[in-house]
Amino acid sequence: MNERKKQTKKELLNYFRTILTLVISLFLINQGFSITENFTKNEKIEWTLDLALYTFLINGIISLCKIYTILLNCEVSILNKKENFNGITMRGEVPEKILLELKLEGKPMKLKNKMEVAFPHWLDIQEPSLPKPYLTFLENENKFLIDLNYFMDHKQNINLIENLTFDIIRNSEEANEEVVEPHIKMSFFKKLFFRFKCKGITIKLR
Repeated sequence: MNERKKQTKKELLNYFRTILTLVISLFLINQGFSITENFTKNEKIEWTLDLALYTFLINGIISLCKIYTILLNCEVSILNKKENFNGITMRGEVPEKILLELKLEGKPMKLKNKMEVAFPHWLDIQEPSLPKPYLTFLENENKFLIDLNYFMDHKQNINLIENLTFDIIRNSEEANEEVVEPHIKMSFFKKLFFRFKCKGITIKLR
């Protein structure tokens, strides 16, 4: 379900980009800004060529802006530690280990909110054996908070990989399934400079 939402959001953004590019191109052409007026006297050909060239140029500018405005890249994956796979099936009461892999690269920036990783109520979560200064567990919500600012304080550039291992234990005999994904809340303006990619894990009880 989450993958479908991501795909739908991606498609909508692509549609919006296409429409925006077309609107800007048509506006420039209607204002008399022609790139090809010296190459042909046929108005239809000139209009078609201008539309194609403006679309190409505007798409290129948008792509360059997208690349060079990103200051910080954050990638998070949650894996079955034993099999190095984004899925785990629990068939008994034996605890299983999952690995959270965090990658940060780029220019440090101050983030208002912490990254959240919420687990379903039919799982009990054991914190890492050694305390982590950037990690907070909200027991009543079965949720971990990870302070990304901890890794960026007093640094000019950042390039790191941090791994966290959790033990998960089933507390229900029912068959359940849920995708656990990390999330971080931020404003639209922050998203222009912060690229967040996540890959969650599907946890099943059988």
